[in-house]
Amino acid sequence: MRGKLLKTGISMVLAAAMMVTSIPASLVSAKEMQTKGIAPISDAEMPEPDVIECAKFVASGGQSGTDTWLIATNENGTNGTERSAAYIKDETATEAAGGLGSTRVGAMAFQLPSGEQIDPELISNATLTINVTTCNKDNMGSRKTRAGVFRVDQSFYDVMRSDGVSNSTATDLFPAVNNDYSKDATIFSKEWLSLESAGTTTFDVTEWVKEAIAKKDTYAIFRLQTVICGFEVSKNGEKAPTLSITSISEQQIVEQAKAELTLPESVKNKLDLPSTGLYGTTITWRSGNLDLIDNDGTVVQAPKNDTEVIMTATITKGAYQTTKEFPVIVKAREALKVRAEYTFSEEDLTDKMISDTSGNGFDAELKGTGASIKDGMLTLPGGGAGSSAAYVSIPKEVFVGQDTLTINVWLKNQTGSNNYSAMYFGTKTRHVDSASTADMPLNYWILNPAQPDGYFKSVWTDSDNAGAPYNTETAVSKTKTSSDWAMYTTVITPNSIKGYYNGVEVCNNSKTKTTTSFGADLVAYIGRSSYNDMFYKGGVYGVSVYTDELTQEDIQEQYKNDMPPEFVTSVMAKIKENLSVGLGDLSEVTQNLELPTQGEGGAEITWSSSNTAVIANDGTVVRPETANTEVTLTATIKLGGKTDMAVFQATVISNSKQSQLDLQVKHLTIAGAILEQNIELPVRLDPYTTVAWSSSNTDVIKIEKSGDKVTASVTRPDKEVKDATVTLKAVVTYEDGAVKLDASKDFAVTVRAEDYGSLMAYTNSKEASSLGNSLHLAYSQDFKTYTALNSNTGICFANNAGGSKNSNPNGLCDMYLFRKADGTYGMAARNSSTKKYIYFYDSTDLVHFTNERMLTVDNDVNGDLEISPYTYDGTEVTYAVYFKSGNKHYRALTKDFETVMEQQETEYVSVQDDTTGVTAPEGAVISDLLGVGKAEYQYVVQKLDVVKNTGIEKVAVKGKTGDDVTKLLPNKVKADYSDGTSADFSVDWNQQDLANVDLNKKGTYSVTGTVKQTQYPNPFIEQRADPCILKGDDGYYYFTASYPMKGGSDNDGYDKVVLRRAKTIEGLADAEEVTIWDCDWNPDVEKEYRYIWAPEIRIVDGNYYVFYTSSIDSSVWSIRPHVLKCTNPADIMNPDSWRTMGMMQSVESDGVAFSGFSLDMTVFENKGHWYVIWAQTDGYSSLFLAEIDPEEPWKCISESVKISVPEYSWERQVENVDEGPSVIKNNGKIYVSFSASGTGPEYCIGLLSIDENANMLDKNAWVKQPYPVLTSADVPGEYGPGHNSFTVDEEGNPIFVYHARGQKCYDNQCAWANESSLYDPCRDARLKRVHWAADGTPILKMSYEEELAPENRTITATITVDQDQKPIEPEIPVSSVTLDQTSMVLLPGASGTLTATVAPENATNQILSWASSNTKVAVVQDGKVTAKAVGNAVVVVMAANGKAAVCYVTVVEKEIIPATGVTLNQTSASLDLGKSMTLTATVAPANATDQAITWESSDDGVASVKDGKVTGYSVGTAIITASTENGKTATCKVTVKISATKLKLNQTKVTLGVNEKFTLKATVTPKNATNKVSWSVDKKSVASISSKGVITAKKAGKAVITAKIDKQTVKCTVTVKKAPKSIRLNAEKKTLKKGKKFQIQVTLPTNTASNEITYKSSGKKIATVSDNGKVTAKKKGKATITVKTFNNKKAKLKITVK
Repeated sequence: MRGKLLKTGISMVLAAAMMVTSIPASLVSAKEMQTKGIAPISDAEMPEPDVIECAKFVASGGQSGTDTWLIATNENGTNGTERSAAYIKDETATEAAGGLGSTRVGAMAFQLPSGEQIDPELISNATLTINVTTCNKDNMGSRKTRAGVFRVDQSFYDVMRSDGVSNSTATDLFPAVNNDYSKDATIFSKEWLSLESAGTTTFDVTEWVKEAIAKKDTYAIFRLQTVICGFEVSKNGEKAPTLSITSISEQQIVEQAKAELTLPESVKNKLDLPSTGLYGTTITWRSGNLDLIDNDGTVVQAPKNDTEVIMTATITKGAYQTTKEFPVIVKAREALKVRAEYTFSEEDLTDKMISDTSGNGFDAELKGTGASIKDGMLTLPGGGAGSSAAYVSIPKEVFVGQDTLTINVWLKNQTGSNNYSAMYFGTKTRHVDSASTADMPLNYWILNPAQPDGYFKSVWTDSDNAGAPYNTETAVSKTKTSSDWAMYTTVITPNSIKGYYNGVEVCNNSKTKTTTSFGADLVAYIGRSSYNDMFYKGGVYGVSVYTDELTQEDIQEQYKNDMPPEFVTSVMAKIKENLSVGLGDLSEVTQNLELPTQGEGGAEITWSSSNTAVIANDGTVVRPETANTEVTLTATIKLGGKTDMAVFQATVISNSKQSQLDLQVKHLTIAGAILEQNIELPVRLDPYTTVAWSSSNTDVIKIEKSGDKVTASVTRPDKEVKDATVTLKAVVTYEDGAVKLDASKDFAVTVRAEDYGSLMAYTNSKEASSLGNSLHLAYSQDFKTYTALNSNTGICFANNAGGSKNSNPNGLCDMYLFRKADGTYGMAARNSSTKKYIYFYDSTDLVHFTNERMLTVDNDVNGDLEISPYTYDGTEVTYAVYFKSGNKHYRALTKDFETVMEQQETEYVSVQDDTTGVTAPEGAVISDLLGVGKAEYQYVVQKLDVVKNTGIEKVAVKGKTGDDVTKLLPNKVKADYSDGTSADFSVDWNQQDLANVDLNKKGTYSVTGTVKQTQYPNPFIEQRADPCILKGDDGYYYFTASYPMKGGSDNDGYDKVVLRRAKTIEGLADAEEVTIWDCDWNPDVEKEYRYIWAPEIRIVDGNYYVFYTSSIDSSVWSIRPHVLKCTNPADIMNPDSWRTMGMMQSVESDGVAFSGFSLDMTVFENKGHWYVIWAQTDGYSSLFLAEIDPEEPWKCISESVKISVPEYSWERQVENVDEGPSVIKNNGKIYVSFSASGTGPEYCIGLLSIDENANMLDKNAWVKQPYPVLTSADVPGEYGPGHNSFTVDEEGNPIFVYHARGQKCYDNQCAWANESSLYDPCRDARLKRVHWAADGTPILKMSYEEELAPENRTITATITVDQDQKPIEPEIPVSSVTLDQTSMVLLPGASGTLTATVAPENATNQILSWASSNTKVAVVQDGKVTAKAVGNAVVVVMAANGKAAVCYVTVVEKEIIPATGVTLNQTSASLDLGKSMTLTATVAPANATDQAITWESSDDGVASVKDGKVTGYSVGTAIITASTENGKTATCKVTVKISATKLKLNQTKVTLGVNEKFTLKATVTPKNATNKVSWSVDKKSVASISSKGVITAKKAGKAVITAKIDKQTVKCTVTVKKAPKSIRLNAEKKTLKKGKKFQIQVTLPTNTASNEITYKSSGKKIATVSDNGKVTAKKKGKATITVKTFNNKKAKLKITVK
């Protein structure tokens, strides 16, 4: 085997080969190799050396000949003055004069192999050989000649080659060393050359040669220095000096590397596995147990016990390879010190105690309401500060004094981004402990999964600052979190705090304060802190507290091994979705597939193929030769102990020519689906495939050919006509001389008509940036002057959901409008803050932009956005997205505006319109101009421009003699509007004009009319915010609103519900205002406090209610919705008619509804169901909806759903608020207006909608209009319009009732200018009429002038009479008809006569007609009434002009018998609350003619009655009275109570000793049942039972105890035995190790019993004992456990703890 020292490209002369017969000293000896088990290398296998002959030689003081190199001479004396020095010139020896004294120098150069071709470390030996052929001995005397070899620098060679080297130069080059050869630093060998040593001498130059090659020197240069005389070297060219270099063989290298390779005997976390070895060998590793150690040496998981794993190294050099095995012990990991652990179970929910599963006894307490537990996951409802929302209180001992902690918890955060806490420990405040006076905690650790900016926050207070402790917190991370399940870990040491998100470190801060320095008086929570913040809302799973500092590996292991089941399920679904997206279209596989083996969360993915010959399990594809082949790929996914599968169907395309053609046809594309200009069409796809084109409409698209190019030449239709649809047909032909194949493909394209107008997209610099940075639109028909739409405000805003109030970091700018292939539209925009993404929105009408998404690109986006079609394959378009980043431009390709297919730098050529000379709206920063067709233009302008009255209906009628002129003209006329809609208005016709119309005379008559438009005063009612007007069932209008505080010191505001009533809406302005309820009246249901806001009066299921908000504890932040009910609708304005129903009640399973700050309730009905909508703060004010019981509308019957959150900047000005909902319906749609932002000028109204047939409780069915429908900009002189209600006017027209501040208040000129908005009463009630837009949505901003133009408020009608008529004698009409009887009673067959009288007596037409309403009962003819059968009938007599009179006829079998009395089936009754019963009334005598009964309750609030059905409403007594028509009565006393529905005992079997007592505890459901539990026993001699459930055992035997309440009965069997006289234990002594347990077992004498067994430890710090006798060893020492029976019989157990 030959060492690979030299490679191609090295030029040198090789001398005779020289065999090396021994192993170099640097290698392992053969003996050592055998000792180590390595096979030694034989001599025959040793590498041969490479021998290099001297390439150049130069001498000083000597000569150079053709064949002989003379180092020195002394022919003419010792000074050598008669000879010359020789040197190299152009590779040839020459000489020059000079004498150099007695010391002579020569230099030899050997050309070396380069370091790029050989590793210097592979050189085992380098030897310099010099052959001395002749010695000069003349004139030597007693002196001896000596010589040595010295190192020469590489740079000397350049001088050796140069011209003109003088003797002095040569001396400088090769200086003598003063005859001193003892300098080790320069001498390579001390083998001196002498007279006696003529011949061959070798020098070991290994280290220097290795160094020279490492330095990449070209030559090895040696200096030969002599003294006194010289030598001849290589006389006559023989035996030239040589340099012999020997390298190591690959086998030697590998074997030595193997011998020296070692590993540690054991490992805990990670083995350091070298990848390279001795002499550059490569080493790869294989683990014998991948479950424990990965191939990279990482310990995957520590085993329970020490476990051996074989690690195999494969060592390679060149072609040689060997292996070596190492047994490594994977150490069992030390158990983490768990301080407390909470794995939630349903049992925890029952007893409100969260068990500490660590065994350390730190059980936590579940407090508050609304929590739920399922599958180990605790769900907390969240709520406002001070609410009753659920949270967990952890014993402070878990944390006190623990300076090193790791706290790990999984959270599914539904709270959003705000200030709150998911976990906390620290000092107390008055908000959690009434004994504390602190308003904020001084010292704490707090975990907030998403602080106001959405970042992970785990912080520590590191100094004391009672006024602002939050200023001492350590830094927050810069990692944003999601609302999905995630693991949050905090590692706390005495000097640091680290945070980990899903196992990855996200923050690391130093600190000085420790837990110990916090003190011992701490509190600890899950779901809250001791700040007065909102409560955490969301899921909690797997809370662990360790007193260890866990490593990142530990934490990542926790992440992998302890995932919430719900998270695993969702991640599995996401993995499958990502696999589907990642694999892409598998319908035409032509190349290898990349099959991922890992997924989110560290999931393992393995693959199997149904046909491995076509697609291998690793994704390798082998295409079939003939037919396409279907293959099923199955992915098996393993995560968190669960396994799931995903199946994918792939079609592998064959290599056949037909398949290739089909594929080409499928992917044939053109440059767009919507055309405005010519496009070039592809004509050749490859050398054998061509395309021919045709058009279905050559008037619009003509196919033109010029040379090799084919163009679709486009002629756009006229702007007044529609866009044209044209089909381009491509015929694709493959022809290679042997085969010809054809296929075709159609492309349906739209050619746009010429532009009718233009839309400008812009931002508005005059607005606040968060509002101005949105899509604004303006329109123009001359393409130069543009008019703002939507009052110069935005219509599309970026989503900013979450975050802190008034935080709107996302804005839109550089918008670009474009058309999509499907005929809809898109908008692109960049974020107003530079980001690496582009916003995209969809629109069907250029008004509503939805489906916001972000296309992530590789660079910051600075502007120059443009979107254009890139390719169109007949079904979908690939779009090119152009943008600017810095000074460069890029193009990204996408199909869905969510995923970039490719991105590259590109040249920028703008296609945007030139805006030079364009007049834009005030403040406009122009982004884009889009040409639009006529229909597009008209729709956008009609929708977004100010809608105005454009005309009024023309009235022209014809009349003739006999017509009623007052009926010829319509009562209403139709007004037309600019958006194509219309509205009806009543008309008052001029009576004098009507009187002047002569219908008997030919001519045209004009009648003027006044179009009725009620213009309400503005303001309508001052200082009444949140106004509500209701038109009642009684025809009256009712008004209520918030009764304001006038300044912060006002004690008489927000404390009452006021009501006004009037016959007309206008009358409400001056109507008397009555207080119907005041918070100081102390209702008997519950105490309520002030901050009564937004009362709303409504009729629900026939009853009047007021829904309002009031505080439950005097704090403004503790307001909740409440309800008043009117118990006497006949006297609504009487305060005594109103009764409080208390706070709104959610269903038991709903922990969210009304759990925090909630207000602004409204109700509505749809499809027979009633619903309530309200605003509630859950980080910000959102809108919630639930279904209610119409009979008790203060009770929800469904869980709540959130239907709106403040997500757009117009909802987030000053405050993040959606509130004040109100409902109006139109044309199958339900609209909910709501108010947004703070209550100043920024207040505005938004709009939600839902189809009336949709599920109201489906939050996804609700659609929010992305821009407000009313802002201050829409109503000049009014500021902050909002919190509205809807009513109808006297003619049924919808009326919009709202509040807004006036100009004086806006200008800060009112008396309350310096007050906060809460105490400023300047919001005034105002009214407008609602106009319905063309799309059915309500227009709320129409002014009176826009509603009815002044020129249209008076109209003139024409009445045309075609010819003269003869005058007709005036007719005297009948003014009345009367009968002599108004009622008549007859027996069957009998008759009676009615006489009719007509007034006036001289009435022209006195003909009367008679009729019966029921001819089966009675008939009438000319006034004679004949009875036919028993029953009732109405006889009507009527004149020709409709005047009539009636007589009520009753036909009876016999004469009427009056009632003499009435009785009820019950005179007293008991009724469950909320239940009903039926009373039956019996009239006496039984044959009384009138059996009708009237029912009445003495107290409808306790029990109401209808048709004998009695319903209980509250606990108490009411008298139900039944009355006949003639006044006979009967009564029943009804007691309404709450009955028990369930009864449960703590024991159903119990064994006692004689005289032992035991208390049975009865649990009654519901807890507030009216009656008490009664007790009884069947054998009083055996046991007795007290009224409180205490059993006393009397004598041996058995007895049955019965507990009873209402209809519920439960029994308990009591077995009585003798009292024990002794007690025996299963041990008297026991030795335990610390932490171990022992169960005590008690034995009593036969036939004795003691139910009560007590256990007591004498030393609880040494050993504790539980109530059931389980002993736990705590620390070293001794303790005695005493066990007693009920009669004081004792036994003892001595415990020793080691």
